[in-house]
Amino acid sequence: MAAGATALAWRQRLELMALRTDGERSMLEARLADFKKRNFELQTELAAMHAGKAAGESAADAVASGDGAAVSPGAAAILKQAADVAAEAGGLSKRDEDLELLAALADLPEFQKMLALQERGKVDEKYAALFKKLKLSPDELARLQTLLADRQGAFADAMMAAGAQGLTGKEARQVANEVAKASQKDITASIKDLLGPQRFNQFQSYERTQPQREMVDQLAQRLSYTSTPLTPRQQDQLVTVLATAAAPPKTNPAGAPKAKPAAPIPALPGALSGMGIGSGAQAPIVDAAVGKAQAFLSPRQIAALQQLQQEQNAQQTLGNLLRTGTVNAPPKPAKPKG
Repeated sequence: MAAGATALAWRQRLELMALRTDGERSMLEARLADFKKRNFELQTELAAMHAGKAAGESAADAVASGDGAAVSPGAAAILKQAADVAAEAGGLSKRDEDLELLAALADLPEFQKMLALQERGKVDEKYAALFKKLKLSPDELARLQTLLADRQGAFADAMMAAGAQGLTGKEARQVANEVAKASQKDITASIKDLLGPQRFNQFQSYERTQPQREMVDQLAQRLSYTSTPLTPRQQDQLVTVLATAAAPPKTNPAGAPKAKPAAPIPALPGALSGMGIGSGAQAPIVDAAVGKAQAFLSPRQIAALQQLQQEQNAQQTLGNLLRTGTVNAPPKPAKPKG
């Protein structure tokens, strides 16, 4: 119930902020006022459950009764801070509103537990393939998961600490960025000590090629139900090819401008992304990678890779049109040999 209450409040807030357009301003103001009221009710309900009302009285009853004993003094102070943030939401950017609300809820144990679960889940989702390759002992795995979750949550932790010190807005973000960078550097050093030189090199390589791995995962999923699914070896080879082909050459001819890596394919503007059109930012599939992949992929697998490349080209062209009003069409994909 606690997780549901907080999630509902956040979903309502995100929905309201998505409607912030001139033509819907009056509707936004009315719904924002409703959100402020509902957000405070939900957070009070959460605190009432945290305070542990006597058996037989639900948290909702405690809130409805207005009984001050339902909420501990500490929780009441936290909720007042959350209510103040909600009351000022109309004057905050969406990003600042998110960060202010994060700081306001930081001291609620239920919120901390939910945040920790989210961070641990993201770690397992992102690094599962690496964990398998590193052949970690149970103790090493647990320690590495904790370190990665701490590193991933460093900015959120720093923002909550900045909020506790009374910092807000740009000032809070600047301080949190500095603290988070220092913390992440220390955690990375601890990861290196845990893994040792060889496995740490594997870890660094895995992180550098994460965008390419996500792209290869998409291709593997599309081919998983065909007669030519990608093998683990093919996936590793394709990750290397995509990363190498998109990287700038190590040396440039004398006097030539410094080469730049291939730019990621940006996500479409939020309105279209919200309707399920297009994908998020992606590692680019360049023609050179398609050409090299023909050495170890079958014609059907190459065709699926080129389909992904065409989708990227369409997303990039459509994004250019929507952002700038111009169409800068990317080059046509290379044709497979033979």
